[in-house]
Amino acid sequence: MSSKEKIVTALDIGSANIRVGCALLKAGSLPRLIGVGQVPSAGVRRGQIIDAEEVVAALAEAFREAERTAGVAISKATVAVGGPQIELRRSRGSVVISRADGEVSKEEIQRVIESSRAIPIPSNREIIAVSPVSFSVDEDVGLEDPLGMRGVRLEVETLLVIAPQPFLKANTKSLKAVGREVEGWLWESFAVSRAVLTKKQKETGVVLANIGGAMIGLVHFEEQQLRHASTIAAGASSVTHEIAVQLRTAIDVAEKVKIDYGTCVASAVSKREQVVLADWGLENLSVSRYALAQIVESRTRAITGLIEKELRGFTKNKNIPAGVVLTGGGAKLAEFAELARKELKLPVTVGRTRDIESELNEAFDPSFSTVVGAVLWVADGELRTDAGMGGRFREELENPGGIWRKIGGILQELLP
Repeated sequence: MSSKEKIVTALDIGSANIRVGCALLKAGSLPRLIGVGQVPSAGVRRGQIIDAEEVVAALAEAFREAERTAGVAISKATVAVGGPQIELRRSRGSVVISRADGEVSKEEIQRVIESSRAIPIPSNREIIAVSPVSFSVDEDVGLEDPLGMRGVRLEVETLLVIAPQPFLKANTKSLKAVGREVEGWLWESFAVSRAVLTKKQKETGVVLANIGGAMIGLVHFEEQQLRHASTIAAGASSVTHEIAVQLRTAIDVAEKVKIDYGTCVASAVSKREQVVLADWGLENLSVSRYALAQIVESRTRAITGLIEKELRGFTKNKNIPAGVVLTGGGAKLAEFAELARKELKLPVTVGRTRDIESELNEAFDPSFSTVVGAVLWVADGELRTDAGMGGRFREELENPGGIWRKIGGILQELLP
């Protein structure tokens, strides 16, 4: 590997699955996803680790699978975190420009961003990410990139991501138990938004619904500003559980039946079609595909109803002309977008990852959008850690003098 290449790894510890993605970053090229690992989650509930031993075993398997497909060893990973335990807070920072000529340097930018961290938070919580929203130099406000400008005072508006320390320690300890380190933290919704939303969608007005196993993350962008973020305590696992109950079969069998034969629109399925479950050792069991579709439709209607209720709480339908973009493992359910379109009375599409290259199908799978987004975020140099700006991709991989302009432009696209 040349000096202008780097391997980065992202980790998504979900309630249904643990996913690892390994990507090659190379100057002048899109990030290339070269390795993935996915195993069913164990010991995780709504983003929280409740059984460390089970989580460690699953993590070890997921990392081994990613290393095998990538052909490289993984020592550290950027961890995407989400759920109701994550808090977002806006803040402002201000510094006097120290250079004699009044020019804004990269050091000044780092210093003003760091100053925005000086807010009171409970002792058991920690700021895990600081993302700039806009800068001001004296009377010039709303700047994407103040580098090279001249003035007396530099100000910044930032978005702080805050997490409970016990939550962070549990994740860190689990990674250490499998011989890996946390390279940085990233809010899950930033990652997913980076992977699937376009600048035009965020400008026009869009809601992203990341449908996981036990949680649904919602974020609303309008005029490129993050207007709302929330979590719904429900997810696609409820569909699996209902199928398991109705068919009197194991959860893993129900999950495969759901993905392979389930659909959210029962009326589109023939009442005569039968699904024979011989592939899973249930030779004597068959089920009407129409009856299966009724189960799936009923549960996904319930999920869509929860999304609709949440939408009514923070916006009006007329304010989201770009509609709702579905992603996450739940978005893979056949005809979910069609059902949601009718129920929400909004444009609904399934998001597709962008700005990534790969020969692996997982790179374009909605269930891997968090992992892909985290890789892209690191590649953009946008990961924020306790070091302030803390971009992970070495500056020499960018055009000389251009890294801060690139960061500023991409942040303007992603953040408020």
